[in-house]
Order: sequence, then structure tokens, then C-alpha cells
Amino acid sequence: MDIKDIKINGRSIPVPDENGFSVTKNKLWSQNTGRTASGKMVGDITAVKYTLSFSWQLLTQSEISNLEAAVGSAAFFPVTFPKEGDMSSVTKSFYSADMTYGIKTIKRGAAYYSDVKLELIEQ
Repeated sequence: MDIKDIKINGRSIPVPDENGFSVTKNKLWSQNTGRTASGKMVGDITAVKYTLSFSWQLLTQSEISNLEAAVGSAAFFPVTFPKEGDMSSVTKSFYSADMTYGIKTIKRGAAYYSDVKLELIEQ
């Protein structure tokens, strides 16, 4: 799978800028996690979840609308993305943090948005 094949809720998305896509694997710890009186860390990892971060320097109104439709129609939605290591595809359920973008500009009659950022967190 290639970065251009990422799908959010079944929709193709604009290819993120160079260095505009990152994957974070977050460890979720058990409720009994913490430091003992001697300072030793105790606890168990209960799950590892993904966070996907995307950024684009400039997107059209149509591309923004497509992204908003992909993440705004349901609380949780499937995302297909490249898996680390062998770059095969993996599909997991995610939700969206707030999408941010800069001031709209008009160039040759078309609307553009700058500094677009989107973060998806695995359910």
C-alpha cells in the first residue's frame, strides 16, 4: 500500500505533503499503573492504539469538503492506511479530533485553505 491509497470512511483523500503523514502507536496502561513507594513503575499495557496525523499546505474547497464529509458523518469510521514494516494495508476504526485550517484565499477564482491539519485516533 502507498500513502496515496489511504481511505477515510471509504473516501480517497488528498495525498499529504512531504512529511505530512505520521503514525504514532500509543500504549494504553491499566488502571493500577503508577509508581510504588520505592519509585518502581508498575502496571500493565492493556492495548496499543494508533494516532494518524495528516497535514497539507494548501487544499481546495472541494478537497476540504471531501475531508469534512469523510470524518464528519459518523462518530467512528473505518480508515485504511499503510502498516509499519511491510507497508501492507490495515483497516481500523477511528474518530477524528478537530480539523484545523488557515485563512481561505482566492486564486484565479478558486478558494484555497492553508495549513490544513487532521488527527485521527483509533477507537
